[in-house]
Amino acid sequence: MLTDSAQVVVPDLRGFGESNKPQTSLDSYGAAGQVRSLLALIDELELGEVVRGGYDVGSGVTHELARTQPEIVRAMVLGPPLPGIGSRSLSAASQREFWYQCLHHTELVEQLIDGRPEQVRSYLRHIWSRWSGPDFVVTDTDLDDLVDRYGSPGHFCASIAWYRTGPDAYDLSAPTAHPGPRSTVPLTLLWPKLDPLSPPEWAEEVDLYYTDADVRPVDGIGYFLPANNHT
Repeated sequence: MLTDSAQVVVPDLRGFGESNKPQTSLDSYGAAGQVRSLLALIDELELGEVVRGGYDVGSGVTHELARTQPEIVRAMVLGPPLPGIGSRSLSAASQREFWYQCLHHTELVEQLIDGRPEQVRSYLRHIWSRWSGPDFVVTDTDLDDLVDRYGSPGHFCASIAWYRTGPDAYDLSAPTAHPGPRSTVPLTLLWPKLDPLSPPEWAEEVDLYYTDADVRPVDGIGYFLPANNHT
C-alpha cells in the first residue's frame, strides 16, 4: 500500500524474527538498546527523517526513539500499549491478561517453554486466540511459521527479553501525575476497540504524553492489530 509513495523498511527488532539473538547480555533488548539498533539502521540506509509504525514492543521502542531523538522521527503511527497505564493494570480484569508479564520474569519459561516446539505452539495459540478479535482465526500455517522462528533453544527467551529488561505490570502501577515533557512528534494512534490488554478507555491519558495525538478507534479488532486487520 505504501511502496508506491515511500521507501518501506520493516526491521526485525532484536529478539524477533530473523534478528540476531545475543545471549551474553540483555542490554540490547531493552528500549535504549533497541533504539541504538534502529538509529544504526537509519544511518546505514541513509533514511533521514522517518515515519515510524509499530505496536506492542514496537510502540514502546518508537516512543523511546521519539522521546530521545525527536529530530529523526517525522511522525508515528502506533497501536497500544503506550505510557499512562497506571494502576489500572492491577485491576482484576487486567490481571487476567497481564499474568504473562510476571511469567516472563521467571525461570519457568526456560523450564517449561523455551526450546520445546509443541509448548511454544500451545503458548502462542492461547495468546493469539484469546487476544484477537472474534472474526480472527489462528491457522496452523500461522503457528507453523511462528514455531519455525521461536521453537529453537534460546529463541523464545530472546523474544521475551524485552520484558526482562524493563518494568512489568506491577512496576507500571505508579501514579502518572508527572509524566515529564510531552513528545511533540505527531502521533496517529490506532486503538482496537476489542483490545483486552489496553481497553480503549485507557486512551484518556494520551494527551499527558503527546502534544499532537490523533486517536482513531478500530472496530472489530483485538490486540494484534496488524494480524487482525488487513485493510
